[in-house]
Amino acid sequence: MRIISDFKDYYDGVQRTIYDGSVIYKRKKLVMGIPSRYSYRRNFIGIWITFCGKSYYGVALLNNDNAVISKYLYSSDKFEEYVKNNAPDLLGKFTGYNNNLDALKKLEQKENKESLEMWDKYHAPIITWRHDNTHVVNDSLSQYNFQTVKDSFTAFQDIYTYLGGKASPEKELPVLSDEIMRDIKGFDKFSFRKDKSR
Repeated sequence: MRIISDFKDYYDGVQRTIYDGSVIYKRKKLVMGIPSRYSYRRNFIGIWITFCGKSYYGVALLNNDNAVISKYLYSSDKFEEYVKNNAPDLLGKFTGYNNNLDALKKLEQKENKESLEMWDKYHAPIITWRHDNTHVVNDSLSQYNFQTVKDSFTAFQDIYTYLGGKASPEKELPVLSDEIMRDIKGFDKFSFRKDKSR
């Protein structure tokens, strides 16, 4: 896979070892939606990532000035452990904590099947849905600590397979009539019955 982009992401280096020029990923970032202007004082910030048709949810911890003070976490156990060790006063007291924990647990319990809906709409393997009411097509994943979910080789391979499958989908086999199939196999209309003219 060849990546054409104006920014770097954590899995880009893999294309030096796995190169196939027939699959090209034109990774142009496109921000959609209007950013909301309200203040975030919930101490947590979430990110939805659609990666190759599957959904992932990450949560980061904010300080009182709304600055991110933790990396994004994608597991309910790691999220609980991090809050317990770094901000125990937020543990279970705020709706933000409970909502994020519930979202992580629901996604872990749910079978994450590939959805074609996002591909049909954006034709991109990566879409992020951010806290400020915007979503970004072909976003950079390293800023969201996504390498803890997919290492660089797996992420590259997943995108390569996803784009390869979408770029050249299997064609439907044509339906042939009995007469055409008969002729293809080398028979004629008298092959299985007696010719009356003889």
